[in-house]
Amino acid sequence: MAHRRCILLDFPGFGASSALQKPWTLQTYAECTQAWINHLETVKYSVDLLVHSFGARVLLWWLTHPSVSSPNPCMDHFDKIIVTGGAGVKLPKPLAVRAKLAFVKLLKAPSLLLPSTVGEAYLSALRGSSLWKSLGSSDYKDLSPAMRQTFSSVVNTTFDKSILQGISREMLLIWGKNDTATPLKAARIMESSIKGAGLSIVEGAGHYPFLDKPKTFTRIVQSYLDIPA
Repeated sequence: MAHRRCILLDFPGFGASSALQKPWTLQTYAECTQAWINHLETVKYSVDLLVHSFGARVLLWWLTHPSVSSPNPCMDHFDKIIVTGGAGVKLPKPLAVRAKLAFVKLLKAPSLLLPSTVGEAYLSALRGSSLWKSLGSSDYKDLSPAMRQTFSSVVNTTFDKSILQGISREMLLIWGKNDTATPLKAARIMESSIKGAGLSIVEGAGHYPFLDKPKTFTRIVQSYLDIPA
């Protein structure tokens, strides 16, 4: 990408950015991105946007809530958009996940039958038990309280076909064929639902095609953005 100036944004709570002091929502992340773009004064230039995983979830929220871009509709001055391994598409939960959620509800059920103070004590003891901790992922358990609430908020915000069909925007979807974090099925739903979306599948790549198959990924991006090889 020697022919382009590339700017990488680390969302608050991620990468080299500072930790969150309070929970954020997708709207907060969208508004933060808007403020960052305004600060860069990118409206003076033609800007291409590349988002990965969680970045795609923020993008989808942005595209379905155009009022967030007011009074400076930043989406209008973005030229081309690339989404790779994008999260946010509503998919049926696997059987194992549904069973786990049902078990969690079963464990919490007694608190609904007990007096409020006793029920709260029961839930507190339950959350401190080894059984309860074993049900959560290690990544989630390592998060700060603010990031845990943020995580719960954003992963529970999804976009189904009916919402995606309201988006009319040219974009290229680049997906690893073996992606298990955001399955290829999600990419196909985006491609068929969003007016202007096209899909390029990278063989032998997973959730990070730019790491698994960097040369292939770069060729696809250069072709789409009309960048000399």
